[in-house]
Amino acid sequence: MSFPQILTFSFLRLHRKWGKKVVFLVNKVDILASDAEVAEVVDFVADNAGRLLGVETAQVLPVASRRALAAKTSVGGTLPGGGCLDVPSVVKIFLRGS
Repeated sequence: MSFPQILTFSFLRLHRKWGKKVVFLVNKVDILASDAEVAEVVDFVADNAGRLLGVETAQVLPVASRRALAAKTSVGGTLPGGGCLDVPSVVKIFLRGS
Protein backbone atom coordinates (compact mmCIF):
# COMPACT_ATOMS: atom_id res chain seq x y z
CA MET A 1 0.00 0.00 0.00
CA SER A 2 1.37 3.41 -0.96
CA PHE A 3 1.72 6.35 1.41
CA PRO A 4 -1.11 8.34 -0.30
CA GLN A 5 -3.42 5.31 0.06
CA ILE A 6 -2.58 5.04 3.77
CA LEU A 7 -3.37 8.75 4.21
CA THR A 8 -6.64 8.40 2.33
CA PHE A 9 -7.73 5.38 4.38
CA SER A 10 -6.77 7.12 7.62
CA PHE A 11 -8.64 10.26 6.58
CA LEU A 12 -11.79 8.28 5.70
CA ARG A 13 -11.68 6.31 8.93
CA LEU A 14 -11.35 9.53 10.93
CA HIS A 15 -14.40 10.96 9.16
CA ARG A 16 -16.37 7.85 10.03
CA LYS A 17 -15.18 7.97 13.63
CA TRP A 18 -16.28 11.61 13.86
CA GLY A 19 -19.67 10.65 12.44
CA LYS A 20 -19.19 12.66 9.24
CA LYS A 21 -21.00 11.69 6.07
CA VAL A 22 -18.91 10.75 3.05
CA VAL A 23 -19.97 10.82 -0.60
CA PHE A 24 -17.85 9.13 -3.28
CA LEU A 25 -17.85 10.41 -6.85
CA VAL A 26 -16.75 8.10 -9.66
CA ASN A 27 -15.45 10.44 -12.35
CA LYS A 28 -15.25 9.88 -16.12
CA VAL A 29 -17.95 7.21 -16.31
CA ASP A 30 -18.73 8.49 -19.80
CA ILE A 31 -15.60 6.69 -21.06
CA LEU A 32 -17.04 3.32 -20.04
CA ALA A 33 -18.64 1.27 -22.80
CA SER A 34 -22.05 0.58 -21.23
CA ASP A 35 -24.40 1.24 -18.35
CA ALA A 36 -23.54 -2.26 -17.11
CA GLU A 37 -19.86 -1.27 -16.81
CA VAL A 38 -20.84 1.91 -14.93
CA ALA A 39 -22.95 -0.15 -12.54
CA GLU A 40 -20.07 -2.60 -12.03
CA VAL A 41 -17.64 0.20 -11.16
CA VAL A 42 -20.14 1.93 -8.86
CA ASP A 43 -20.88 -1.36 -7.08
CA PHE A 44 -17.16 -2.07 -6.68
CA VAL A 45 -16.51 1.37 -5.16
CA ALA A 46 -19.60 1.13 -2.91
CA ASP A 47 -18.63 -2.32 -1.63
CA ASN A 48 -15.04 -1.37 -0.88
CA ALA A 49 -15.90 2.04 0.56
CA GLY A 50 -18.56 0.45 2.76
CA ARG A 51 -16.09 -2.14 3.99
CA LEU A 52 -13.45 0.55 4.64
CA LEU A 53 -15.87 2.80 6.51
CA GLY A 54 -17.66 -0.02 8.29
CA VAL A 55 -21.07 0.87 6.84
CA GLU A 56 -23.59 -1.31 5.05
CA THR A 57 -23.97 1.02 2.08
CA ALA A 58 -21.75 3.84 0.87
CA GLN A 59 -23.15 6.72 -1.19
CA VAL A 60 -21.50 6.57 -4.64
CA LEU A 61 -22.45 8.87 -7.50
CA PRO A 62 -21.29 8.30 -11.08
CA VAL A 63 -20.23 11.50 -12.86
CA ALA A 64 -20.07 11.94 -16.63
CA SER A 65 -18.67 15.44 -17.04
CA ARG A 66 -18.38 15.42 -20.82
CA ARG A 67 -21.95 14.22 -21.20
CA ALA A 68 -23.20 16.76 -18.65
CA LEU A 69 -21.37 19.62 -20.40
CA ALA A 70 -22.78 18.55 -23.76
CA ALA A 71 -26.27 18.39 -22.26
CA LYS A 72 -25.91 21.76 -20.57
CA THR A 73 -24.77 23.49 -23.75
CA SER A 74 -27.30 21.78 -26.04
CA VAL A 75 -30.73 23.05 -26.92
CA GLY A 76 -33.08 22.16 -24.07
CA GLY A 77 -30.25 21.43 -21.65
CA THR A 78 -31.05 17.75 -20.97
CA LEU A 79 -29.48 14.44 -21.86
CA PRO A 80 -31.03 12.40 -24.65
CA GLY A 81 -33.13 9.63 -23.10
CA GLY A 82 -33.08 11.09 -19.61
CA GLY A 83 -32.07 13.81 -17.23
CA CYS A 84 -28.66 14.90 -16.10
CA LEU A 85 -27.70 14.21 -12.48
CA ASP A 86 -27.30 17.49 -10.59
CA VAL A 87 -24.35 16.39 -8.42
CA PRO A 88 -24.17 19.49 -6.17
CA SER A 89 -27.88 19.22 -5.33
CA VAL A 90 -27.70 15.48 -4.68
CA VAL A 91 -24.67 15.89 -2.41
CA LYS A 92 -26.35 18.72 -0.47
CA ILE A 93 -29.48 16.61 0.08
CA PHE A 94 -27.39 13.63 1.23
CA LEU A 95 -25.30 15.71 3.61
CA ARG A 96 -28.40 17.35 5.11
CA GLY A 97 -29.90 13.91 5.65
CA SER A 98 -33.17 14.65 3.88
